[in-house]
Amino acid sequence: MDEYRIIVRDAQLAPIGMVDDHLSLEMVLKFNDVGQWTLKINAGRPHARLFQPGCGIAVYREGVALPIMSGPIQGIHTSFHLVMRR
Repeated sequence: MDEYRIIVRDAQLAPIGMVDDHLSLEMVLKFNDVGQWTLKINAGRPHARLFQPGCGIAVYREGVALPIMSGPIQGIHTSFHLVMRR
């Protein structure tokens, strides 16, 4: 089982899918401040279609009930993969 679950949510915060085949996930968590995340996925995979303007992600760590990080997509860059930054 993976250590993290990445749930994609729509603009109303409702879950719309889970990404389980990401290439990399980088997170900068800050106490009481805005963090940053970058998620890379293969643009040719079905999960890539989940990412639209206004969407976001929630990241859960195995064994932790609440998300350890969540946030909206600030930009989508496509080449061989998608990169989302917050």
